[in-house]
Amino acid sequence: GRSGVHYTWRELALEGDEAFVPDYTVEQSGVFTLQSIPVFGIATIDLAGRYERSAITARSAAFDRTYDLWSGAAGLSFEPADGLKIGANFVHGARAPAPEEMLSDGLHVATQAYERGDRTLGIEKSDGFEAYAHYDLPGAHFSLTGYATRFDGYIAALPTGETIEGFPVYRYTQVPARYRGFEAAGDVRALEWSGGDLTLEASADYTRAQLSGIGPAPRIPPLRVRGGASVRVGDVRLRGDVEWNDRQERVANLETPVDGFTLVGAGIDWHPWGEDGPLAILLDAENLFDVTARRAASFTRDFVPLAGRDIRISVKLDL
Repeated sequence: GRSGVHYTWRELALEGDEAFVPDYTVEQSGVFTLQSIPVFGIATIDLAGRYERSAITARSAAFDRTYDLWSGAAGLSFEPADGLKIGANFVHGARAPAPEEMLSDGLHVATQAYERGDRTLGIEKSDGFEAYAHYDLPGAHFSLTGYATRFDGYIAALPTGETIEGFPVYRYTQVPARYRGFEAAGDVRALEWSGGDLTLEASADYTRAQLSGIGPAPRIPPLRVRGGASVRVGDVRLRGDVEWNDRQERVANLETPVDGFTLVGAGIDWHPWGEDGPLAILLDAENLFDVTARRAASFTRDFVPLAGRDIRISVKLDL
């Protein structure tokens, strides 16, 4: 097993008309442990625990709060065959509210919204289960994970329906919530020859999030599927990839649905002095078909789409 301690101190000071939160400091200290116990040669029990003390101070706002956070996890995994591992975990989490979630009161330029915090926010707690399967062999790797998490006091910025100076007002609120979803990924070396190989990759992920009594959680991405291939021939590597995003219609109150889109990219890496040599020349092309795409998870998706076609050449030299 492994155990340890940690300490973090950070300070934020904002100046100018764009300051929407007072100056503050955050001090965090904690202890943690993670222990793995082999059972009968084919199973492993994993146990973890963590205690953290988080103190948030904003003197100009007469604010001083301290949170005691307890979290832990327990898991059981099996290895019934070479390279195959299946298991399940239970995780209890605890998170202190961020200073911005409690103290904001002003226009946040990055999100183009007027944000208001809530000084009374408490600890965000969660209980989650996940089940997974991993398969690792020389030249092939696959993984599948499904999860479900319930939140007690989930913190979210929700629209109030008001506007200030033409910008929508969002207030940080705590509500029960539930997240469910899955992640899958895999890669396989499909072909191999002297001085080269062909590798295929694919992944997919999906999240469904609901706020109790309100509706879908804000800024949740839709189903996403990605695939790609890379070919290595001597000192040259070529790649191509495709990312497909479904249309997101399960949106929060006052959010607009997001159209689906497909992005295509390609690239060439040349290492003239060998794969481990110091020089690399790269040609990268993203969004080859110049698609107008918007991320559902973006605060500014309605007026700031993703970058269009982007082609660049770069040289990397490590000395």
